[in-house]
Amino acid sequence: MRRLKLGILTGLMIVLVAASVVGGFFLVSLNEAKRDMADLQSRIDSVNKPTSTILSADGEVLFRVTTENRILLKLRQIPKYVQNAVLAAEDKRFYQHSGVDFWSLARAGVLAARDRRLSQGGSTITMQLVKLLFNGSRKTFRRKMNDIAYATAMEENLPKDQILELYLNKVFFGEGAFGIGEAAKVYLNKSVDELTIGEAAMLARCIRLPSKENPIRDLNKALENRDIVLGIMKDEKMITQAQYEKAIVEKPRINPKPSGTGVYVKPGAEYFVDHVKEFVEKDLQLHLSEGGYTIETSLDFKLQRAAEEAVREVVEENRGNKVNQGAFMVMDSDGRILAEVGGTNYRKHQFNIITHGTLQPGSGFKAILYATALKDGAITMDSMLSNAPITKVDETGKVWHPGNSSRSENRPEYSLRTAFASSINLCAIHTIEKIGPDAVVETAHDAFGFRSRLDPYETLALGASAVAPIEMAEAYSVFMLRGDRVRPQPVVRVLGEDGSIVKQYDPQRFVGVFDAGVCDEMDQLLRAVVEEGTGQAARPVPDARGKTGTTNDAKDAWFTGYTDGVLGVGWVGNEQKYHGQWVPRPMADAVYGGTVTARIWAKIMAIAQAKYGKTSAPQPAQAVHVDPKSAKPTVPVGAKPDDGLAAIDSSDAAGKAAAEGTTDAAGAPINEGPPTSASAGQAADTIGSTEGAKADAPKPKRSDSEATVPRRGGSSRSATRDEPANTVTVEVCTKSGQVANPYCPETVTRTFQRGKEPKHVCRIHGPGD
Repeated sequence: MRRLKLGILTGLMIVLVAASVVGGFFLVSLNEAKRDMADLQSRIDSVNKPTSTILSADGEVLFRVTTENRILLKLRQIPKYVQNAVLAAEDKRFYQHSGVDFWSLARAGVLAARDRRLSQGGSTITMQLVKLLFNGSRKTFRRKMNDIAYATAMEENLPKDQILELYLNKVFFGEGAFGIGEAAKVYLNKSVDELTIGEAAMLARCIRLPSKENPIRDLNKALENRDIVLGIMKDEKMITQAQYEKAIVEKPRINPKPSGTGVYVKPGAEYFVDHVKEFVEKDLQLHLSEGGYTIETSLDFKLQRAAEEAVREVVEENRGNKVNQGAFMVMDSDGRILAEVGGTNYRKHQFNIITHGTLQPGSGFKAILYATALKDGAITMDSMLSNAPITKVDETGKVWHPGNSSRSENRPEYSLRTAFASSINLCAIHTIEKIGPDAVVETAHDAFGFRSRLDPYETLALGASAVAPIEMAEAYSVFMLRGDRVRPQPVVRVLGEDGSIVKQYDPQRFVGVFDAGVCDEMDQLLRAVVEEGTGQAARPVPDARGKTGTTNDAKDAWFTGYTDGVLGVGWVGNEQKYHGQWVPRPMADAVYGGTVTARIWAKIMAIAQAKYGKTSAPQPAQAVHVDPKSAKPTVPVGAKPDDGLAAIDSSDAAGKAAAEGTTDAAGAPINEGPPTSASAGQAADTIGSTEGAKADAPKPKRSDSEATVPRRGGSSRSATRDEPANTVTVEVCTKSGQVANPYCPETVTRTFQRGKEPKHVCRIHGPGD
């Protein structure tokens, strides 16, 4: 009992001390606020703010807010129902409190404690006004205390009606509109006294997220928000039931050509600018409309122009194939976004597909599946994967018969290389059965950085769960960076009005999230897709790695890949407007990730690699793989004739065909599936079918009398046909006994009996060793 009393007493003392500190701080802020009230009128008279600017990395002005456009109104000129709509949306007890609504503050405090961050709730109209006039928008405890103190002081100096009038003329509604009068003009091309109750409620809610949830950017969300405000107005007896029922079914006519907003956006950068604004608003809780900020970004506007042109050109070429939409993003090895094309027509559709698209990645997700299986030891690079028919009852109770795209893909099993390069669906489903969908979901979230919901079903093997393209970029960075991951980000730093650094954004690199050796193996498989599989349209880009993905009915067609420290993700689709909403529709049968999207990728990434590629970076050595049935070494995935390969008995026809990339190790054609256009050499994979490829371009051929063996750092040693046919020479790490990688400090060249040589790259040594 004594301890309990002592604990209670200690707790009370802590509370009293904290209250004293907070109270003292408040008194200091209140005295400061009362002094600043002498400057209130000049603050009210000042309507123009310093310019806010977004800059590209090469110095182009991407965005600029030049002025605060407003139509100044007296309170009597604003209809009462418009005033009430704003009160319902922002501060329904405005006429009952003295500047501070302690009930709302208490609720905000509970939310802050729960979320462990300062909530934006609890601010009254008076507090918001003093924030606009005096304190700025940074979400800190000190600023919140200042808002309370200044609001208290303001209510002692100004009557309620004048405060409300100032607020209605000052507050930002989005799209460059300051004040309710300008908002009515920008969004609806009306004067404020022409607004309906429903329109007033819709505009009132814009104040909370003016750049994101306004009726130009997101009409459906704006209408949802309108309905919330109308409900509050009805509950607070601001409108009658009849007025409510009429307003809630209104269909507002949004101004199709808003102008005079004082906002400049550079053509071609619209989607990226939206991304930047959303990024800084979320991270720093600041609005560029408040003025004085300079945002320095990573965008290369010359590359952006090229990317935009490539997307539009290929989409236009394929309009006859029902392709009308496309998106693309390029980032470097630090996650800096170098180009971002969120869609083909911003004026028509402002939705940024790169950041907000929820799209099925199709076979593009197989890279995550096979990486998980390799990590868990369920398969190896030498595994033969079952291609047996499958009949399952899916999560909805329907019978599911997944299949491959080509009837020729009917062998009982395929090598991992062929299954991945030719995107054979049944092999992928058998693989996810081995490791379980939950393991793939866990790895995708924890190691590869996916934040979208992934359903733990076998269909995940075929990319059935929707993700955003920016998530795919982050995920594939793991393979490019040998187990590290970078998060894509558009901003380098934010500067204040006086040039001070508000925030510097360093690369968000997550080190060692995945096994580097497995990443080396996946790197080889991704190279195989381009060299001999479904992604051959990307071959013009040197050392390209990637994966195609085409979903059911060809509603989504992807190519995600990297080369030389630069990563790109592309998507095309067919979006049609239906009852006011954009919905995906099937494209033509000729459209696949490899026939269309990989062509966009190649056009853009050739330019990006030339400018940003890290050609001096060491490359992992190629592993030697042996077909378990023929006991003959196969060409390492993604190798070229001078890359350093395992010796191949070129007198054997099957071995020669494997070296040329026309068959797999067992002699079956790699490039199987339906025929495609000669320009792309590609076929598709869908949910329920796969991407097969029919290569039109000739493979680089090896001399009949000579092959090569792997050398550390990418060099090779000639091995002539005088070498015994039953041996193979390999450079190995002296410590691990596996094939040497560029970082192994000591190596030795050894000759092995064919089939007894090491199969994998050394995983002990890496950068820094």
